[in-house]
Amino acid sequence: EYMGRQSGVTWGSRREACWSASLSVHSLFCGAAMEKFASPGKGNGLRLLKAVKPGQLLYRAAPFAYIVSKKRLGGVCERCLRSKERLPRCSQCKIARYCGAYCQKEAWLDHKRECK
Repeated sequence: EYMGRQSGVTWGSRREACWSASLSVHSLFCGAAMEKFASPGKGNGLRLLKAVKPGQLLYRAAPFAYIVSKKRLGGVCERCLRSKERLPRCSQCKIARYCGAYCQKEAWLDHKRECK
């Protein structure tokens, strides 16, 4: 947990700090001092405010979406991507595989659109 206060906004973890759209300048993104800026005609961007070491983690975020490649289909859980020898299949489509009931339930909102 990381507790900080920047630009009048308080966040409780580095992830929230990285994702907070309301932070304007001098935010901490995974330990690196960065600022969000607008580039006319191009959108928004992030830039470093000081030099960093090669290989230093600058930004980390959960993906908005991901899929399992055809090569790995059936060998990994479609929610957490954990590989197991035996993965139970979705009882409806018989294609999607999950490592357990928890992952299947968590994935259902997205999976139900493709499950037929």
